[in-house]
Amino acid sequence: MAAGSRIRFRGSTWSVAILGITFLGIQFIRPELKNMPATADLQVPPQVKQILKTSCYNCHSNETTLSWFDEPAPAYWQVVRDVREGRKHLNFSEIGKLPPGQQRGILFESMSQIELGAMPLPAYKRLHPESVVTPEQLMVLKSYLTPEARKEAATAGEIDAASAQYDKWIQSGDVTPNAASCPEWNRNSYPSTRIGKPSAARSGLTIRH
Repeated sequence: MAAGSRIRFRGSTWSVAILGITFLGIQFIRPELKNMPATADLQVPPQVKQILKTSCYNCHSNETTLSWFDEPAPAYWQVVRDVREGRKHLNFSEIGKLPPGQQRGILFESMSQIELGAMPLPAYKRLHPESVVTPEQLMVLKSYLTPEARKEAATAGEIDAASAQYDKWIQSGDVTPNAASCPEWNRNSYPSTRIGKPSAARSGLTIRH
C-alpha cells in the first residue's frame, strides 16, 4: 500500500509540474493588442459618453483597458479575439468619420442591443459588473437619441420637405423611414403597418399661418 501511495504521489507531482510548465510556457504566446490613437472619437454629451465608456469602450474603441484577470493566457487570447471582433463591428474611436445620420443609426442599434441585454456580452458583465447599464442610464441614452417631439409650430416649407421625403421613400420602395435616413424621426413614430402620405398631424408638425 505504501509503495502504491508513493507511486500515485509521484504521478500527481509530475502532472502538476507539467501543467505548471505548460501554463508558464503559453504566457509567451501573446497576440498583439494595440490601442491606436483616437482619430475621430464619438462626440456626445458628457453623461452619454460616460455610460458608453464604462459599458462599451473596452471592446468597441481604441481605449481598451485590461483587468488583471484578463492578462494571463488563455483568458488573454479570448479577450484579444473579442476586442478585435468588437472593433471591427463598431469602433467609437473612429465613428466620427461617418456621416451624422449613420452615426445616429449606429447608436440606435447599440441602444437596442443594450435594452435587449445582448450588450455588453453576458460573460463580460459577469466579470465586469460595473459595465451593466442601469435602467436610469438607459433612459439617459433614450432621451439623447429620441428627444421629445417638437412643440413649436412648423412652417409650410417644413411640411413640404416632409412630403418630398415621403415621395422619395415611396419611389425607392421603402415606406418605413428609419433613424439612419432621417434622424429626427424615430422608428417608433412610423410603424410598418402605417402607410400614407405624412400629414401635419401625423408627423407631429403644425402649420404656422
